[in-house]
Amino acid sequence: MLIVLLLISLTFAECIFSQIQQKTESPLYHPKRKLASDDSEWVPLNVKFDTNALNYGSGYVSTPPVCFVVSGTCTQDNLLTQEKKAYIIRIIDEVQRLIKKYFRVHKGTLATLKSSIKDKDRCGEISSIKDSSIADDIGMVMYVTAHPIESQTVLAYAASCGSAADASSTNPNNQKRNIFGYTNINPANLDVSEGKFRINAHTVLHETMHAMGFVSPTGMMSISKGRGTETVPVVTSEKVLKVAREHFGDNSISYVEFEDGGGSGTAGAHWEKRVLYNEIMTGTASSYSVISNFTLAYFEDLGTYSVNYSAAEPLTWGKGMKKDFFKCSNWPTQAPYYGETQARGCTPDRGAIGICDTSVRKDLPKIYQNYEDPTKGGMIELMDYCIHTTLVSGGQCYEKSVLSTENIASLSFLDRGSSYGKDSRCFSSSLMKYSIPISDFSCYRVKCVDRGYRVNVNGNWILCPSGDSISVTGYGGVITCVNQSELCNGEVEEWPDIWRTDPVKGKAGSIVTLIGDYFSHMKKVYVGETEQTQFSIDNSNQVRVKIQFNDPFVNLIQLLSDGYVTVDIKIGDGNDINAVYQNFKLQVELVEVVQNVGQWLYKNLFFTVGIIIFLIFLVLLFGFIITKRIIYRRAKQVARNLV
Repeated sequence: MLIVLLLISLTFAECIFSQIQQKTESPLYHPKRKLASDDSEWVPLNVKFDTNALNYGSGYVSTPPVCFVVSGTCTQDNLLTQEKKAYIIRIIDEVQRLIKKYFRVHKGTLATLKSSIKDKDRCGEISSIKDSSIADDIGMVMYVTAHPIESQTVLAYAASCGSAADASSTNPNNQKRNIFGYTNINPANLDVSEGKFRINAHTVLHETMHAMGFVSPTGMMSISKGRGTETVPVVTSEKVLKVAREHFGDNSISYVEFEDGGGSGTAGAHWEKRVLYNEIMTGTASSYSVISNFTLAYFEDLGTYSVNYSAAEPLTWGKGMKKDFFKCSNWPTQAPYYGETQARGCTPDRGAIGICDTSVRKDLPKIYQNYEDPTKGGMIELMDYCIHTTLVSGGQCYEKSVLSTENIASLSFLDRGSSYGKDSRCFSSSLMKYSIPISDFSCYRVKCVDRGYRVNVNGNWILCPSGDSISVTGYGGVITCVNQSELCNGEVEEWPDIWRTDPVKGKAGSIVTLIGDYFSHMKKVYVGETEQTQFSIDNSNQVRVKIQFNDPFVNLIQLLSDGYVTVDIKIGDGNDINAVYQNFKLQVELVEVVQNVGQWLYKNLFFTVGIIIFLIFLVLLFGFIITKRIIYRRAKQVARNLV
């Protein structure tokens, strides 16, 4: 069967930093004072994003409604709406937060910036700069514009337009640190959906890090690629090599490649995507990019930044696979690497559902002939045509696609309890609500918490133990839980959690204490599907519940054999159920179940009447069939007698 699939990864935002920086003058500012005793002190990097250019009539050259395109005319998509402006401000706030979290700079350079900005009147595309003063804690200024550009794949770009001599006792070589830069965000390519927020924020952060100093390395090396060799840019600095050796588990690694594909705007200024896949500083955006130790090490090696390795996000691509991994002919023969042709699976970053992108290409250059069959390869140039699991249309986890089978009402029996959003990841799942479990892949939102991580199944946040699988009440099948280290970096959210109950079993009318953490803001408690009206929050670690139970449907086999049924106890602070404690033993009398069924039927009269009418119809139909058979036999018998 021929399967035609649109590869969304081909249209993910690309970066054109190299082209932009070549056109931008970057003057050097020298300290206008003697060194002070605090020059070796590190302080969080606080970047001021000057957004004056987002206001029409502000005097800056690069503001709408002027349309800076080579040909054609502006459309409505090219204009900066109030909605898009507000979204950009949110993105900038997030980028500021992340930069503060990951980077620190010498305190002495802040005074250089403060004195230099008075003379700053232009930065790249920006002219008529108005602000001549900044707060004392600002370590860099980025000027933000949002004018159209003629590209369907570029969301944003950035460049540096001024650096300072970082003359401190910890930087004896007086390395420069960029203190001025600008970034432009293309309105036409800005998707303001909530699901895309993380991707968009990481794209602007990516561009800002270019302006901070992530540029083309000076080293070049001839390496073996495919059936040939090629000279590529490489990084050989101390901290980067340390990270690479730890990540790949190979002390013989002597370089890390930079990108050599993607054209002049991408080549030479990014990590090689084949080697680091979804690292934030590769040349194209991923479904779920990560700020890894590689990029942090790059900045530390510049000598002008101190970095926070403890906050680095997990990069699983190639982890522990030695230097041999640099050649994709050595990749494992299973997803998400070189898997079975067109087999479904999670993409390597677990940000989407994809397929193995094996294809036949008769025009592959020798350096891209990675396999025994020279015509076999993947579909993406930046991956050097290496075969791997690639995102396809409708597979993204950040938002529910119209192509999703769960989105079609007539296929509701395929409901897997999926959940979508900026924090959603791909899992192997056989969950099915109304049919026999079928192994496949689904998206579930993830929260990293004290005891591991939770996944959101149909609004219920359920603890997913690393390397184990979980079943979910109301669904057949299981979700396979990946190792926590693939999803979490050690930072946890203050998330409600039920550890145990006291006593371990109960019945209607009895008082049960829920013991756990972060209960202060809980608003709802459920036993099974019954919402509890009598509960009190003693403190953030205890909730006392007087059990009510009127669920009409229970496991009768378990009840008759054990004298109790197992139910979930759930707590929530709003629409979602924040924590689920499974398999609480609830003692129920059979007469209570009968009463609950009766109450349910009374409350659902339309359903009850419908069932009665349906049963009457079945009785009448059965009676008609029986009567017809009796009459037929009698008639047949009479006919025989007449003969």
